[in-house]
Amino acid sequence: MKRRSNISATASHRTGALAAALIVIALVFSLFTGVRAEMNTESIFTPGDLEVVGSDLSAMATTTTGGRPITGAVFSQKSITVLHFFATWSPECGRELPYMQHALNTFGSGEIAVYGLLYEDATSTPESCAALFEQLGLSFDCLRLDSVLTRLVSVYPMLPQTFLVNSNGVVVEHFAGTFTSAAELEALIDQELGHPSIFHEVRFIDGLTGELILEVNVPNGGDATPPTPPTHDEYAFVGWEGSYTNVTEDRVIIAAYAYMPIGDSFLPGDVDLNGSISTADALLTLRHVMGTSWDDNVNLYGDYDCDGSVTVVDAILILRHALGLF
Repeated sequence: MKRRSNISATASHRTGALAAALIVIALVFSLFTGVRAEMNTESIFTPGDLEVVGSDLSAMATTTTGGRPITGAVFSQKSITVLHFFATWSPECGRELPYMQHALNTFGSGEIAVYGLLYEDATSTPESCAALFEQLGLSFDCLRLDSVLTRLVSVYPMLPQTFLVNSNGVVVEHFAGTFTSAAELEALIDQELGHPSIFHEVRFIDGLTGELILEVNVPNGGDATPPTPPTHDEYAFVGWEGSYTNVTEDRVIIAAYAYMPIGDSFLPGDVDLNGSISTADALLTLRHVMGTSWDDNVNLYGDYDCDGSVTVVDAILILRHALGLF
C-alpha cells in the first residue's frame, strides 16, 4: 500500500502523547548525534505541517561516497530519480537495498536513476557502504548528505526512507518505512512514469464447497495474503494448494481439507497412524493405489484431497505435506 509523507502514526506505536513525544526526541537525538540505534521502520508520530512531497532538491551539491561531485542537475537527466536513505548497520535497510537494484534493472537506466543516501555514524561509513554494496551486488552510487539532503531526511527521523524525485528536482513521492516487496516500490515508480499498473487476480476457493473465500488484486510480482480458511465439521484444513507468492499471472488457490471424524486422533494423511505425516505415508498410499499392497487405513485416511477416492494425487499431496511444501 502506498504511503505518502503525511501518513499518521498508528495507534499501536502510541501509548499516549507523552510517550510519543519522548520517542520522537530520542530518534532526533539519534539522527543528529550519531548515536547508533536502529530506527523504527514505522511512522511513529504525526508530522503536523511538515511535508516532504514538494521539496525542491535542485540546489543539491554533494559527492558520492567515492568522492565524485554530484549536483541537482542530475535530476534533469531522468524522468524519475529514486533516493534511498539507509544505514549500513540496519537489517531492514540491508533487506530493502536490493529492491532499489531490482527497480533499476526492471525499468532500466534509460528511464530512472537510483542513488543511496548514506546515514553516517561511527560504523555506517563510506567504507562500510562500499563493502555492503559489493556484498549485495549493487551497481548504483551512494551519496553523502549535504544541507539539502540532510533537511530532506530530517523531516522524519527514521530509517529507511525512499523518495521519488522528478526531472525538476522536486520530490513527488515519499515512502517512510519498509516496502513489503520490490513490486510495491515499482508500482510507485510505474505511477509516476505514467505506466499502466499491472495487477493479477488471486482467488482463494474452499476446496470442499467450491465457494469463493476471498478475491484480491495483487501487483505484478507481489504476494497475496491468504485468508482464514473456513471450518467444516469432521474435516481438517491441511494447507493451500497453489502459490500465492511472486504473483505474475491470475491464480486460483484451493483450501485443502482432509476427512477427520470427531474423536479420531490421527493427522490427515497419516495412514500408518504413527502420529506424523511422512514419506512413508506417501509410499504406502502410492503402493495401495498401484495395487502392489492393500491397507484399509489408506482407504480410511488417504483421501487427502477429500474427493471421495484415493488416487495418485493423494499420494503426491501427502508427499508434499511430508516435505513441507504446503
